[in-house]
Amino acid sequence: MIIQRIDIWRLKYQRGYFLSQNYYSSRDIKFFLGGYFFGAPCICNGYACEYSMSFNAQKSKCLAVLPCSRRSLAPLLCHCDFRIGGMPMEMVTSYCHLGHVVNSNLDDSPDIINRQCSFIGQVNSVLCFFVKLSSEVKIRLFRSYCTSFYGCELWNLSCVQLADLCTKWRKNVRRVLNLPLQTHCYLLPLLCQCLPVYDETCGRTMNFVRSCLYHQSSVVKSVAWYSVLHARYSSPIGRNVLLCLQRYKCTFNDFLSCHSFKNIICCFVSASCTVQMTSTLCVVCCLNVLECDMVY
Repeated sequence: MIIQRIDIWRLKYQRGYFLSQNYYSSRDIKFFLGGYFFGAPCICNGYACEYSMSFNAQKSKCLAVLPCSRRSLAPLLCHCDFRIGGMPMEMVTSYCHLGHVVNSNLDDSPDIINRQCSFIGQVNSVLCFFVKLSSEVKIRLFRSYCTSFYGCELWNLSCVQLADLCTKWRKNVRRVLNLPLQTHCYLLPLLCQCLPVYDETCGRTMNFVRSCLYHQSSVVKSVAWYSVLHARYSSPIGRNVLLCLQRYKCTFNDFLSCHSFKNIICCFVSASCTVQMTSTLCVVCCLNVLECDMVY
């Protein structure tokens, strides 16, 4: 109910906010921004009085997310005093909520870096406390406790930090299995019997999008279909879908008809590993033949 009240307030101030940007001075812009963002604390205070409850201002943070075309107005928010329950709230540009880092630029890099640090810490814990166990047991613990990556369904699949996370994943798989550093990357999924972290993220992303496309909520369904069919590269959802379809060489109809997109990914990874293994064996055979010719 409180979310509905805040949404009504947002629609009320939306017209004035756009007019302020186009026709009024910076003082008027500050006035409209204050009214626009002060609406949520006012509604929360009214909601608290109505239901005899209180909000903790020390645990509440104020984070403003502006469109790219209006981020020049962000410094004006520093002069606004947001209060809840009569106490001021702290203005932040990023905040960790339920284990996920959310920032004002809607960038996934801080969240991916946070997950990467957690992943490395979990692997270190497994190797520290279970160092005397066999590699088979350690890789099972690795799959169970170190590869959760909750929330990766919403990551930008073209983010640079995601490539760094994949590199850290490959290095730590070699550590868990006690493999040489020169072990080929395509062998790691076969040895640990799990998908690479990038392909796992793609599978979770596509399954999440498909659940949104057939969601019971008409709002969620309409946003998902618009992102995939119309917005495409302009939408984070549509961009991730197109990237996955291009990577795994399948059509949108194949994506909708399959029960789980992870099956397509498994076939792709298996075929890719087989091709690379075959090419490596061919190179080894050729080198052996050349060595024999040189000997004789």
